[in-house]
Amino acid sequence: MKTFPVIGDKPEDPSSIPYELAELVYQAYSSQFSGQSLERIGQRGGFGASEMDLLLPSWRTILALGKIPKKGEQYGECNRTVCKQLGASWYNSSTQRFYCKSCAMKINEYNPGLCVRQDPTNFND
Repeated sequence: MKTFPVIGDKPEDPSSIPYELAELVYQAYSSQFSGQSLERIGQRGGFGASEMDLLLPSWRTILALGKIPKKGEQYGECNRTVCKQLGASWYNSSTQRFYCKSCAMKINEYNPGLCVRQDPTNFND
């Protein structure tokens, strides 16, 4: 399995993560910043653990799950077709899929209470 380096801030932080997870973190990174490729970040030592906490708050949970969630799954991309937001943690009881906070709030405008937050530790969502 291909891995990606992590600059740990605490003793319990991993020294590496699966490359697929690094690609998700990079997707969040590249939506805010430009200039460095994922490969270049890896050459420079990787992402910092606290940096990943800001970019993709659910990365530790995804790592613990041992699999990369798909679109519409908890912690994956928002289920809304036009949305690419990662870390979906709002469950829609009608579609039985997960949405980001922004899309869930739009859905709840028309159907109050349809989307409910499922991850109280994900404070950015």
